[in-house]
Amino acid sequence: MKTKLLAASLILLSGLSASGKDVYFFKDRAADSFLTVADVNKITFSATAVELSGAGGVTEMAYSDFSAFAFADKRTVGVGLTAAQQGIKVASNAQGLVTVRSNAAIDAIAVYSVSGSLVTEYMPQSSDFEFAIASQGIYMVKVTSGNNQGVFKIVKH
Repeated sequence: MKTKLLAASLILLSGLSASGKDVYFFKDRAADSFLTVADVNKITFSATAVELSGAGGVTEMAYSDFSAFAFADKRTVGVGLTAAQQGIKVASNAQGLVTVRSNAAIDAIAVYSVSGSLVTEYMPQSSDFEFAIASQGIYMVKVTSGNNQGVFKIVKH
């Protein structure tokens, strides 16, 4: 639970905002989310859960029910598709290898620590990119691909 609260602190420290975003919840290392909360305008972290206020009302998710969450910008981009529909995906394995895939070339990847400091940046200019995270901890990975942007939580055990 402490690590989840540290991730919440990172979100606040890094200035990330959830207003007008969709929030996707993932279990284990699944590639697809099992829950999406649309048009989130407020996120509240408590000792046991995260509460999201959005278009469908209030959703509360216990920390034990998910292992990762990601934000996707709801602004319309390209030919009428949202950033989530244009497809930015991030996955990691137990060894700390992170794979980033996008339907378009990835312009930038920024990795932040739980304290909000920038750990490293990449400018891959390809639609697939892999990098390794050396130290154990919780990281936020911000991916920019064209007009699309997503922020993903990565945990290295």
